[in-house]
Amino acid sequence: MLFRSVKREIVVDYGADQRLARIAVHDERGGEVFDYQNPQQLERPYRVALSLPLGRFTFTVETAGGGRAETGFVMTSLEKDQPPVVLQAK
Repeated sequence: MLFRSVKREIVVDYGADQRLARIAVHDERGGEVFDYQNPQQLERPYRVALSLPLGRFTFTVETAGGGRAETGFVMTSLEKDQPPVVLQAK
């Protein structure tokens, strides 16, 4: 089954002394949309554009030190150039 989607940028802001362990986006049913485990030497802030359909999503960031940050966001339109979803790592 194909779904219409549009690119939406997600941004992870994190400190120079932090090491990211996981960056993930899941849909409202818990399905994996994006899962990047143990990323190495990412630019700060880390940015990636994901193709997302309409719906609710959860964006999670985990650090090697055990920190976890999470935010929810909703795709209510397929319009281009939507503002990025930004999450500060803890």
